[in-house]
Amino acid sequence: MNGTAKYSEKKAFIVDTDAGNFSDDFWALALQLCDPNIDIRLVVTSGFETKLKTKVVAKFLTHCGRGDIPIACGIHTHECTYLLPDADGLLQQQECFVEGCVTNPVLRRWAQNYDLSFYRGEIFGVDSDDHHDHGLKQVETLINENHGLTYGEHGAFNSCAVVGVIDVG
Repeated sequence: MNGTAKYSEKKAFIVDTDAGNFSDDFWALALQLCDPNIDIRLVVTSGFETKLKTKVVAKFLTHCGRGDIPIACGIHTHECTYLLPDADGLLQQQECFVEGCVTNPVLRRWAQNYDLSFYRGEIFGVDSDDHHDHGLKQVETLINENHGLTYGEHGAFNSCAVVGVIDVG
């Protein structure tokens, strides 16, 4: 195969991201969106404040022209680091949750008023408060229906492993 040959088939991906605290996940997601050999089938939000992160991801995908990609709201869990504004408003990393910890305030303001009803793609589980009935059922369905599907984690914490949808063993 020469260097200009194209793959005949795109690789199907589920992306699990804790996007909302730092910009690294957005860079990773943007690179995957631009890769002609990757077909993102679903984005899963994970970590702290997943409902807000669903808005952040929906707005980001819309601005990237990919508002057609389904999003699954993962369960609200811990983060590897939390952000706590100090007296000057600068964000300080905390290893455990303390009162006042937030998802990145800049991204919070950017996405807080985003109306999810305008998102073109499907959004699973954002209206659920049931620990076992979040958007993760959609992940399980996709995995069962698509052999060879790649599950990629951008965050330090995997929503799907928490409820046993996938084995990260």
